[in-house]
Amino acid sequence: MIQHIVMFKLKKNNPAQVEHLKQLLEALPARIQEIKKMRVELDILKSERSMDLALFASFESLEALNLYNEHPEHQKVRAWVQEHASLVKVVDFKGDA
Repeated sequence: MIQHIVMFKLKKNNPAQVEHLKQLLEALPARIQEIKKMRVELDILKSERSMDLALFASFESLEALNLYNEHPEHQKVRAWVQEHASLVKVVDFKGDA
């Protein structure tokens, strides 16, 4: 399994925008079959070092992750993120779900 973790820091840190991004991300598994498991969590600490939310997703293979990355539904979310995020960090690794 491939584990895909993405952390997002939005430009305005507006709770409505954070919730909107959470909803956009949570809608992806129903639209993209390559996603085996996904969860999205909001930051609760709100420190200077905190990101606003994190996505945790599992894929069968690197090929499945690549299909997800290129999927039109993912590209729509990516476009929203590019407009509203000040920082996005990603780590991908092999591991159990």
